[in-house]
Amino acid sequence: MAQDDKMDMTMEKSKNDRARSDQTSRIGVFKVGQIVFSELGWIFREQSTSDYGIDAHFEEVDEGEPTGQLIAVQIKTGDSYFTETDGTGYVFRFSTWHKQYWLGHSLPTIVTLVHPTNELVFWQHINQSTVLDTGKGWKVVVPFTNRLTIDSRNQLLQRAEETVVNNSDSVIVGHNFPSWTTDVQDASVHSYLEIDQRELFSKASLDEPELLIAPMLNCMRNAKHCIHICAPFVDEDFIELLCLLSQFVAVKLITNDTSKAVIESYFKSPKVNSKDIEMRSGSDMHIKSIVIDNVVLFETSMTFVNIFARRSSDYHEFTYEIRESEVLKKYIESFDRLWTASRRLQLQS
Repeated sequence: MAQDDKMDMTMEKSKNDRARSDQTSRIGVFKVGQIVFSELGWIFREQSTSDYGIDAHFEEVDEGEPTGQLIAVQIKTGDSYFTETDGTGYVFRFSTWHKQYWLGHSLPTIVTLVHPTNELVFWQHINQSTVLDTGKGWKVVVPFTNRLTIDSRNQLLQRAEETVVNNSDSVIVGHNFPSWTTDVQDASVHSYLEIDQRELFSKASLDEPELLIAPMLNCMRNAKHCIHICAPFVDEDFIELLCLLSQFVAVKLITNDTSKAVIESYFKSPKVNSKDIEMRSGSDMHIKSIVIDNVVLFETSMTFVNIFARRSSDYHEFTYEIRESEVLKKYIESFDRLWTASRRLQLQS
């Protein structure tokens, strides 16, 4: 057989494998959505943007009204997810990157396992009490008893509320470090503002690119009142992050006019869920900063595009955390002036 023919056959097989995988994934998403809508009576929103580990959101509906209580969901479909058990449930393994992403998510997060043959769906929360260190990676056990049905509603909400309460003052969001998590969390009653974020995350031996954004995202996640952002360029993933944070605090973004189309296109989707969020644009906006609760400032050289992408070791940017009152005062005043001078964007969500 000619080399070209072998290459064509290999490419065709790869294409067919991808098609089957995509079809299996779609079956899983459809089944989970069907249960959430028809049995739980909640809203199911599939993620239409790039998949970084969250496939959909559940939103609780109470007496016909959406409550704004959201759960982030990773959906896994296939026979392979049901081959390993520990006697109590199915063992679901994942990478350090996924562990950090899911534990650092702004919302309580669950994983769902969909059996492609019998279409049964099992679920488990991903939080600091369920994630286990295997020495080579991470895992959670998805209990045999955790079937996603109408009977799951109260347990989903209860566990989600526990996750929010446990994380609301946590200084460790975005990364879970079993060897010293408990001590830091016990101290977290003093709130994230009393913790040196850079020093905290340096204990985890993070790569420099991760260390660049971990303190900033951690403070954003733990904001109590407001987050004000100046970002010349943004993408859909960063907008989505701000929408999620707007469920808990007031969010304001000033960006460049060049990002206007991206933002307005994003908010045209009926799947967008935002609450207390405002965005404005200007023609000459170059500042890159985030002020959280008017008490901590992050000044950075990086753009807010592909913020969750894994960086190479030669990625060179800077992010400074500033808490000096006089510097903060100047940034807050500058933000107010820019806000007044910029044009309001129409967010249709």
